[in-house]
Amino acid sequence: MTRNIIRGQVFQKALAGYPISYVDLFGRFESYSFLSAEGAPASHFEDITAQPIFQTFHSPFPMIAAGGVNAFGDSCPLSNLSDPAYEFNPYEFGSWEKGISAFVNITYLGSQPYTGAGTCVTGYDNTGFAIATSGNVLGLNCTEFNAKLPTIFAEYNVSHQLAELLFPSNRSLFARYPNPFYNSSSSPKVSEYPNINMVDGGLVSDVAITPLLYRDVDVLFVSDNSGETTDGYVNGTNLHGTYLRAQLNNLTRMPPVPDPPTFVQHGFGNRNVFFGCNTTDTITLVYMPNRDVVYPSNYGRTPDPMGDEVLYGLLDDGRAIASNNRTADWAECVGCAIMGKMAGTLPNFCGACFRKYCAVW
Repeated sequence: MTRNIIRGQVFQKALAGYPISYVDLFGRFESYSFLSAEGAPASHFEDITAQPIFQTFHSPFPMIAAGGVNAFGDSCPLSNLSDPAYEFNPYEFGSWEKGISAFVNITYLGSQPYTGAGTCVTGYDNTGFAIATSGNVLGLNCTEFNAKLPTIFAEYNVSHQLAELLFPSNRSLFARYPNPFYNSSSSPKVSEYPNINMVDGGLVSDVAITPLLYRDVDVLFVSDNSGETTDGYVNGTNLHGTYLRAQLNNLTRMPPVPDPPTFVQHGFGNRNVFFGCNTTDTITLVYMPNRDVVYPSNYGRTPDPMGDEVLYGLLDDGRAIASNNRTADWAECVGCAIMGKMAGTLPNFCGACFRKYCAVW
């Protein structure tokens, strides 16, 4: 029954004249899994601003990051560092990066104000669709995925009409949004394209912190679950890619990160470390890579149900990583990392913390 409802909802979006993709289906399934038993079809990212806990500044300011890809033809695109990083927040959507440098009110995401059409679209900031956009890894195996399409259509009972709408090109592997900067002379990088195609930021070598590098912050906590190695753990590829992207955009506050071979050689994927704590003009990254501390956490996306043993094992491992497996000095040393870029004298024990946790290569 749920699948029938989801197919109907996605088909209605297509009938309304908007681009659809497999990410629409993914987003609806995500909504039923994480947002509500009814699928939260009317849940929008902007709704967060109406919550009392948000209005009284007692909750974090949420952001969802995604990468843009040049998927405007029918071939499988190759991602690179020049692909833009996009940001969703409760107020705006857009990109800080060169060639775009623009944001729009997220309430009207789906509108194209520079076309002169005069039509305002609302509701495109569906929470489930935004979450699915940020987690969209379908393009990772673009060619292989397309070869499996007939099997996928059969497994999920995709109707002939919906299949015809999804199948025309590889663009259907990407989250597709009407481009709010279409025809905007201020955003030449994307102004000629009527739609924006987006993926998980990890596919464009980003660990989802690029939007924060444009803000005045001193320390960032990075939980890296990129799954870059053959066994599903990290080797520094995306963190190093984030550093290279920052260099391209003159974001000098991003601290240096070694290339993957050096990263692996020094074991930075096997322990919590601080990047940037030995410099005065960069952000400090408290880096926590995914690894097997108390449970094998290299669990990729799979259509198979996640049993309770796996679920609780992954949660336990996440807690162990965040607490550095309850290492006695971890909380104090994180405090040193937070205070390290501020003026004033640090406690004496901070010296030992930096010697232990600062990444040196």
